[in-house]
Amino acid sequence: MARSPAGAAAADWRFVYVAEAHAQDEWPLRSARFSADGQPVVVDQPRTLDARLGLARRFKADYGIESPLLVDDPADEAFERLYAPWPLRLYVVRGATLAWIAEPDGATFEPAVARLRTMFNLE
Repeated sequence: MARSPAGAAAADWRFVYVAEAHAQDEWPLRSARFSADGQPVVVDQPRTLDARLGLARRFKADYGIESPLLVDDPADEAFERLYAPWPLRLYVVRGATLAWIAEPDGATFEPAVARLRTMFNLE
């Protein structure tokens, strides 16, 4: 289980892999801005859980994600329907309560990330 760095508030981090934001067969936007190898990420929107699991594994490996990665099943998109995370959203869950949801500021999450860093003493 991934834990916070030493000196930080205790937290278990989870990522939920949802629909591809810029799948080439839906909303193509070729960008290598965050790509580990500097090449554009070009994938189709996965239609099956197996296909999405494959992309999630690739994402986890390419970006060095050590935390558990959960995957929203494309058959029903349950997480997407309940929490509207697309294309990116940050949440804090305490116990069984959704305690905080990050909102973008313009086209960035920098203020939300700064608040998370403060909440969890990650400065």
